[in-house]
Amino acid sequence: MFQSPFFKIFFKASAAGIISAGLSLLLCLAINRVVGGTMGPVALSLAILCPLFIGGPMSAVQFLALHRTKMARMAADEANQKLEAMHAELMSLHSELVETNRRDSLTGILNRGAFMGELAKLSAAEKAGALFVLDADHFKSINDNHGHVEGDLVLKALTAAIAAKLPQGALFGRIGGEEFAVFVSALSTHAAFHHAENMRLNAETVRLYTRAGDLICPTISLGGVLLTGRFDVSEAMRIADTNLYRAKSEGRNKTVIGNLALAKAS
Repeated sequence: MFQSPFFKIFFKASAAGIISAGLSLLLCLAINRVVGGTMGPVALSLAILCPLFIGGPMSAVQFLALHRTKMARMAADEANQKLEAMHAELMSLHSELVETNRRDSLTGILNRGAFMGELAKLSAAEKAGALFVLDADHFKSINDNHGHVEGDLVLKALTAAIAAKLPQGALFGRIGGEEFAVFVSALSTHAAFHHAENMRLNAETVRLYTRAGDLICPTISLGGVLLTGRFDVSEAMRIADTNLYRAKSEGRNKTVIGNLALAKAS
């Protein structure tokens, strides 16, 4: 009961009324002392009761208004905190959704649109490096002989094997069914070839047993191109893709890197 805000308001208003009455009485007595007069019963009663019955209720009104203002401010602060929390959660969900839309649903790496967008940014920044287009060898046969479920497992395993050999800051995306693309920083054909062979040889280590007990040993072929300066993304992809098909036509499980550094795009 004594913790009730209305009891506190009543107590403070009563105290204010009593203090007002006391001050009024003291003031009247002081004035009468100065002028040499006396206070009759009526004057004495008025000096006490007027402040008590006017000051008390008016104080109660003021204290009640202050209490309501305080409660409204607290409610507004709480609402603002909730809105800020909701905004932060929405921003987090939005970021997650944006990132999810950039990812390939099967492998978790960049999808084609995201990879090409990042590649265009690298071109605009005149980032030198090597672009590779990779393809799982004989993947149609894997799907035909073992089913799409096993084919998906092969793609996931190859993704992990390739990612394990990528340097920090490399771009890695799935740009088609069994086709991937990689961009790494490389200033020479030798360095580019080293990165490509690391990926190819690690892919060779993948071993998968199907539900029927068959062993799948997938391999990859790679076509690459060395890029310098501001390059044309479509042309770079075309050259890398051409070198990929050279690798396939020359026996697969092979790396072919064009001896070409693309000139700056206009």
